[in-house]
Amino acid sequence: MAIFTIIQARLNSTRLPRKVLLPFKDNKNVLEFLIERLIELNPIIATVKDADEIINIAKKYNLRYFIGSEENVLERFYLTAKNFNAKENDLIVRICSDSPFLNSKIVKEVIKNFKDDYTHNLYDTKGLNVEVFRFKCLEKAYFNAKTKFEKEHVTPWIKNNCKINEVNIVNLDKILTLDTKEDYEYLKEIELN
Repeated sequence: MAIFTIIQARLNSTRLPRKVLLPFKDNKNVLEFLIERLIELNPIIATVKDADEIINIAKKYNLRYFIGSEENVLERFYLTAKNFNAKENDLIVRICSDSPFLNSKIVKEVIKNFKDDYTHNLYDTKGLNVEVFRFKCLEKAYFNAKTKFEKEHVTPWIKNNCKINEVNIVNLDKILTLDTKEDYEYLKEIELN
């Protein structure tokens, strides 16, 4: 069984455009900072056309990447996994590029606790969430999802139609995801251990 860690990244966020390229910590932008925290997992970047800066970052870190649909993120994830030869029982790890504090330790813990068809951690902290699911569930979602919501968010169809396992690892009080300018200012000030 192979594991495919896929980071979804684009530039056209409506609330904070180009947020993954904002200067962040250690002289890195948000995406570079996240990649370095996940590099041992050999992530794949699932991006969109006209995102040359993202592709250049993938190349800088010698990562594989795939260019897919901007609006249909479910399709982008499915075609990324398929393009890199994911098989029925392989695991797909979904990472959002606006969660720069996620790290390989958290991801490995969710993978270690994987069972059924879909597992995610139960962090109250937005920005430390990881979803892991079998490729066969992603494929079923790709062929069966009908609504715009199901196609924009990758896992709604999976959550409603596959066996789910929830893992409670740890909870924090703050939001650690990057959606707004205020989030950006807050996240830049966090000190890491």
